[in-house]
Amino acid sequence: MYIQINGTSYPCGRPTFSAGTLRWPGVEGLELPIAGTVQTCRDDGFVMREDDAADWARQLYEGNVLTLTNAPEQPPDLEALRENKAAELSAACEQAIFAGLDIQLPGGETEHFDYSERDQINIKEMFDAVQLGATQFPYQSEDGSCRVYAAEEILTIYATLAGHKTGQLTYYHQLKEYINTLETAGEIEAVTYGQPLTGAYLEHYTQMMAVAQEQMGLILAGGSSQ
Repeated sequence: MYIQINGTSYPCGRPTFSAGTLRWPGVEGLELPIAGTVQTCRDDGFVMREDDAADWARQLYEGNVLTLTNAPEQPPDLEALRENKAAELSAACEQAIFAGLDIQLPGGETEHFDYSERDQINIKEMFDAVQLGATQFPYQSEDGSCRVYAAEEILTIYATLAGHKTGQLTYYHQLKEYINTLETAGEIEAVTYGQPLTGAYLEHYTQMMAVAQEQMGLILAGGSSQ
């Protein structure tokens, strides 16, 4: 079975015809818009149906399915779009956290530290040890060999990565609040992880990060006095 449009044949699967809509699956290599007569033919060339593309209000070609329809266009499900966008942003946030950072240690050298869930546990254990009085602790950074880190280094590593995580999560939640205010599919789909925050969202982000940094400073002051 195939369809023929202006002398060009396109193999297709069994079509479905219902009130207001025609669909042909398995159509490959088609480009919209189409014009003129659309003939639905059996493999032996018998024309089963003829349709004029001009008689149909909309043409769709998705997933190799050609659709001609007069059915009214359905408004987008904005709530579903927001949920999908939030899931996309959440995944990007997690990826940014797990990627970690290049951190300049007190001695001047720079090392990269990943911050996956496992890394977060291990680095927090080092930090807790320092809080309890340890002066050094062994650890292996992503691009180095296992070595002993001094308490000052551990405090820097933990504070930098914990701040990075807080920043990414705070940014994500502000971006999520922003998309909940958008009223068109185009606006929602255009949002990307990493775009600048503006207005009240930026103000709230800045306030939250200031609080987080202040509290982390108090924690580090306590740890460094051990």
